[in-house]
Amino acid sequence: MGLFPEAADYSFYNCWKEMLQMVTKSGGLLQTELNNNTDFKTMWQSNAACGQAIPGKTPEHMAALKSYVDATPEFRKMFKELVQNHGRSSSTYRDEFPFKSLFFLLTDAMHLTGQKKCRTVYSGTGEEYITTIGQKVRFVSFLPAKLKFTDATEDAFADENTGTVFNITSCSVISLDDHGCSSEVIDELISPTEVFTVKDITDVRNSNDEYTKITLVHSEFYSTSDCSSLVSLSEESKESSSSFLSPSFLNLTASFLMLCFYTLIL
Repeated sequence: MGLFPEAADYSFYNCWKEMLQMVTKSGGLLQTELNNNTDFKTMWQSNAACGQAIPGKTPEHMAALKSYVDATPEFRKMFKELVQNHGRSSSTYRDEFPFKSLFFLLTDAMHLTGQKKCRTVYSGTGEEYITTIGQKVRFVSFLPAKLKFTDATEDAFADENTGTVFNITSCSVISLDDHGCSSEVIDELISPTEVFTVKDITDVRNSNDEYTKITLVHSEFYSTSDCSSLVSLSEESKESSSSFLSPSFLNLTASFLMLCFYTLIL
């Protein structure tokens, strides 16, 4: 694993109200995708609720967050791989990516938490990464992170390869425990819309540890999304629940592709 170009970007910051209506309405995108995908329907908890409500959130937001956190590692791995593989082409994302509603609800839920401060968290993996200082990168999907560095180093020793520990200063990270949504494997969650700069790369080699520590600092939030066509799309969606495949939606979806940055696959 390493870095690759042309990763999809979906922030919806300029059109979240319209997208929310299209996703959550009766017979809308969420219901359509749940009906069309057994894995999605199995992991989805319609009545799931985090311990502490988040102002401005809908039941669908909370269900998405809780369902994703409680999902099996296999589902999260599949979700990440589909985001990676179906984001490089607008046509494959449009026609084949089965979790557009889940991606939107997670992205929007994290945005609406109103995270004001940047914090340092950690993430470990048994995979080895190759990058350079000064490189701008982002993660391909929602990144689980740990509060403690030692917990991340344990994750880096999952196999015989030289693992990687990320020291991440993030401005999108949300504490799942603060909202009563944490699990045994996920303490924090980082948005895939956040771009980082590689600040330092250190090889740690001693009698107890062997890993590469990569320090990432927040650079910016990046989105190429243009929501100008959503006004007409909202009208079209009233006529048919399949309007997500209309010409307007296809044009909109194509604009949600990020072509400028490299992305870390984790």
